[in-house]
Amino acid sequence: MEIQISKELEPEVKRLMVAMKLKSIEEFINRAIKDKILQAKKERFIEISNRIHSGLKKKGIEEEHILEDFERKRV
Repeated sequence: MEIQISKELEPEVKRLMVAMKLKSIEEFINRAIKDKILQAKKERFIEISNRIHSGLKKKGIEEEHILEDFERKRV
């Protein structure tokens, strides 16, 4: 697969490669893609967590109730 870096991004990419001690543009791109995937996963996790929180709140379930329930089941 061939990826083209735009001329306006090229100086910044090269500067970051030096700062990050990366040896190739491929290494930089792979790192950037991995970081973007991780960011997307975190955003999805937060979105789902917020929906769960809203659903529990609508049902009147609070964090303390959940923690108490976990504690009862642990013993």
